[in-house]
Amino acid sequence: MNTIHIHIEWLYCDCICTAGAGDEYTDYVATRWYRAPELLVGDTAYGPPVDIWAIGCVFAELISGQALWPGRSDVDQLYLIRKTLGQYLFLYP
Repeated sequence: MNTIHIHIEWLYCDCICTAGAGDEYTDYVATRWYRAPELLVGDTAYGPPVDIWAIGCVFAELISGQALWPGRSDVDQLYLIRKTLGQYLFLYP
């Protein structure tokens, strides 16, 4: 099985697992390189936006041929994301 098929199967399985927005889940979701920042800091209440993040990371990898943010740890992963996207914005209701 080649890399593209592995990513597509992973995305399909992960999207099904997070279908119920707002439910409690594990903060360990698949490969670190595709995890949304909220998962990297241990959030367990998440929904479809984490899947959209992962899909974007996979598509960027497919286009460029290399991982967008190949972090060596969760902290390194957050550093690489922040280095690319800038300061996080926290919006409070």
